[in-house]
Amino acid sequence: MAHYRKITVRGVEHQYVISATIVKIRGVGVFPKESIGEHYVKHQTCECCDQYMWEIYGNRPHWASPEEAKAFYSYDVYEVRPAHIAKKIEEFLDKGHVE
Repeated sequence: MAHYRKITVRGVEHQYVISATIVKIRGVGVFPKESIGEHYVKHQTCECCDQYMWEIYGNRPHWASPEEAKAFYSYDVYEVRPAHIAKKIEEFLDKGHVE
């Protein structure tokens, strides 16, 4: 069972839950995280020296190029904050939906 968090927008309390890939807002809808949150690319780093993994292993012969190694050791992150949730609810309410 999901644990819903509460947020107040325009004096009305709404509930939402953020999972690994989606955001559910009760009474508003279900949205992919990439449509609501901020996107950035995170690079894996070594635990002992904090150097980027693609810098350590990028010169191995099986990589076609350093860019390929960099892409392999990187991944997309979509960060969703309460401000993003409030903005989505505001957009929903501005379209004429009743609270």
